[in-house]
Amino acid sequence: MKAIKFLVVAVLASFAAEATAQLKKDLSEWTRVELSFVAEKFKGENGSSEYEICDPKGAAFGVMKGISLTNKIPLFLDLGGRLTWTHDKYGEWKYTFMNIAIPVNAAYKIAFSSAPNVTILPYFGPNFKFNFLAVNKWESADGKQETKSHMLKDDEGDGKVFQFGLNLGVGVNLRSFYVGYNFQPDLSPFQKDGDNKTKTIQNYVTVGINL
Repeated sequence: MKAIKFLVVAVLASFAAEATAQLKKDLSEWTRVELSFVAEKFKGENGSSEYEICDPKGAAFGVMKGISLTNKIPLFLDLGGRLTWTHDKYGEWKYTFMNIAIPVNAAYKIAFSSAPNVTILPYFGPNFKFNFLAVNKWESADGKQETKSHMLKDDEGDGKVFQFGLNLGVGVNLRSFYVGYNFQPDLSPFQKDGDNKTKTIQNYVTVGINL
């Protein structure tokens, strides 16, 4: 039994050593222009109960900059800006949202000796979001009646201009081409009125070019 355990440990150690040997250090910085498909979720919360408000979808345009933090390990500050537009139709209601997000991430670049043109970039960090458009519009089925509300105005919806959240994602670089996924939960609510809250989550599927 001891011999079997020793053999298993030796095999695992050899695999780990081989994987480590295949890695290489890549400290090159980047400026990336990206375009994303965006899927959002707006959920209401009242005490212990939750309910769906809308699931808008849309697009985002962003620019990200990778700055090397040390000359010893491939650790980077990955920050930039992202302009997002989303829209949803839910029954007789239509929702439109626009915001500017400023992600500030710590990213680690994984590079391989056997695949010099491929790198993997996992990242994590805070996100600062500024909402500047949030409109809901109701229109009767016959189109004869209509109401419109600007949710960022206190007297029409008490939507928050600023929200704080997180980024959690991973990207893959193939030469200068980039593809990635970013999960962005907002920690502060979009709306809050007593026990009633509106929570928001964003999902980004992104393609981009490293300049």
